[in-house]
Amino acid sequence: MRVGNSGNLAVTYTRGRPYFESPQGRVMKVNDQTFLGWQERGTISYVTGHAKWTSETRFGYNYNDTQRVDGLWLLPPDNITPQTPGGRLFPTVAVSGLFDAGGSAEFINNYGPVWSLEEKFARPIGAHSIKIGGIYTARDPGRFDIQNVSITYANKADFFNGIPTA
Repeated sequence: MRVGNSGNLAVTYTRGRPYFESPQGRVMKVNDQTFLGWQERGTISYVTGHAKWTSETRFGYNYNDTQRVDGLWLLPPDNITPQTPGGRLFPTVAVSGLFDAGGSAEFINNYGPVWSLEEKFARPIGAHSIKIGGIYTARDPGRFDIQNVSITYANKADFFNGIPTA
């Protein structure tokens, strides 16, 4: 949008709500991975100038909250409803060369805002142009990754004797 005789204002906004399920080649259908979340992004940019200089001001904001949840994480513990996510999860067990109980149950969340404020000034001098500016950015992201216990045994004898390798 034109502002006055020498200014331009631009405003943008995008929004996303990604969601998909992925079996990831897992043995148990109940442990499919689900990806979900939301994303917001907006910018405001103002450019003005005259014959001997230009100025550009920009403000930007991003907010992401995305999750990956494994199906086992959402099972109610001991068939109790309502369920506490990640409540008393059972461990997964693997015995090398014999069986693997199907992987882990995991809940990952990445979230938080990032915003920036930028200012640039430019001035032509003869055949050259000089530009100077700065950017201030503030980030307050967060992340957590919670998993159930996975127990691995080297062989059948170690499994029956209760001697895990990991």
